[in-house]
Amino acid sequence: MYRRLLDALHEMHEIVAKLDLAVANLPKFINRIYV
Repeated sequence: MYRRLLDALHEMHEIVAKLDLAVANLPKFINRIYV
């Protein structure tokens, strides 16, 4: 039970990290589009 919960939390953490990275890179993409 706890292991399954930890696995879910780990997956959520990875997804959040990827989203955070995407948000951090967003200004670069916006600059490319508008420049």
